[in-house]
Amino acid sequence: MSIGGVGNCGLYNSSVNKSRSQKVNRTQCVESFGTSQTHINLHMTNSSGGNAAITSVGLSNGCSASVYEAENFDKTNPLYVVRYWDKDGSEKVTKINPTEVDTENASLVEMLAYSTYLDKMGYTDDAYGDTIAASQGINSDKEYDFKDFDIKHDFLKLVKEFMDFQYSANNIKGYLSCKQLYDFMLG
Repeated sequence: MSIGGVGNCGLYNSSVNKSRSQKVNRTQCVESFGTSQTHINLHMTNSSGGNAAITSVGLSNGCSASVYEAENFDKTNPLYVVRYWDKDGSEKVTKINPTEVDTENASLVEMLAYSTYLDKMGYTDDAYGDTIAASQGINSDKEYDFKDFDIKHDFLKLVKEFMDFQYSANNIKGYLSCKQLYDFMLG
C-alpha cells in the first residue's frame, strides 16, 4: 500500500473492510492510496468550502464518499453534507439531517451521515465502521457503485445480521460494537 498525500487535517477514515479500517491522527490527511489492483481516493476537504471531512470512505471500485458538517452546523438541528464520487470523479452532493434517517429504509449515503452523527455525538464508538462493514453483508456479497449509493436498504436488518455473525464467530469485540449501533437504531 502506498500513501499518496499527507497534509494537515483530521478525520476518521474507514475502508469497506472493517479489518482494514484505519484511524488517521489529527496531523495526517491521506488523499489516496492503493495497490496494483485498486486505487482509492479519499476526499478530505470540501473543494467548495474547504472544511475537513468528518468521515470518509474509499471503495475498491474507485467510488468514494465523505461526510462534512453543513455551513452553520447546529447540534439541535444537525445537517450534514455528503459528497460522493465515482471512479472517474463525477460527483453528487446531498444534505441529510441524520436525526430523520429511517434505518429500515435508508441509502448508504444516509447511513454514512447517520453513523457519523452517532459517533460524533458520542452515542457510539464506531458506528461508521460498523455501518460500512454491515453494508457489505455477512458474505461480503453487496457492492456499491456510484448509482447504488442512493438505493434504499434495511440497514437495521444488515446490522443485526452482521452483529449476529460477529457473535457466532466469537468476535465479542466486534459483536459489542455492532450491538451498540444496533441498540441505538432500535431506539
